[in-house]
Amino acid sequence: MAPLVLSERYSKYFRGKHVLITGASEGVGAEIAKMLAAAGARATLVARTESKLRAIEAACEEARGQAADATGGAAGGAGRVAFSAPADVTDEPALAAAVAAGVEALGPVDMLITCAGAAECSYFHASDTAAFRFMMDLNYMGVVHAVRAVLPGMLRRKEGHLVAVASTLSLMGGRRAGRASAAGPLRPGLCGRASAGGPLQAGAQAARGAGR
Repeated sequence: MAPLVLSERYSKYFRGKHVLITGASEGVGAEIAKMLAAAGARATLVARTESKLRAIEAACEEARGQAADATGGAAGGAGRVAFSAPADVTDEPALAAAVAAGVEALGPVDMLITCAGAAECSYFHASDTAAFRFMMDLNYMGVVHAVRAVLPGMLRRKEGHLVAVASTLSLMGGRRAGRASAAGPLRPGLCGRASAGGPLQAGAQAARGAGR
């Protein structure tokens, strides 16, 4: 897979910003972390497995170095590029502690990007209640916990961005997608409430740029 690259327009926006990413150890979260590191952002990486986070932290450092070589040092300044903060997003106290550690290491959080999530596809009648509860705890409450951890600081500073990443599968039904789609409508609703908070903006424009 080719590395994601931001346009210069969006790279300038992210340069020097502190972005906290959940689900950063693999998949979409890991790719976003490397892309933003190359653009000059500082990233707090949150996921359960510390060894995977350390690998992405090293990849962020490498991405920043390659971008600096290509731009003559314009891609970000000196200092730490990424910070690993292991935590399970379903554990609110542990996640709050991870966010606090990230703030201590890299400064106030300018943007939260929630990528932690999972889907277990099965026929509805073949699924037990525990499977639904697991996905609600991870896909919905995981976002709530992360927002609650960063929001007070953003409100105090009267600035900040909240971005919740979700699959379009959550907005549609389909064979064996009964559990995957069950929590879907809730996440856009959460994003809508977050973006309506006055001093906060949804960060939709930045998210669209990151997808290009």
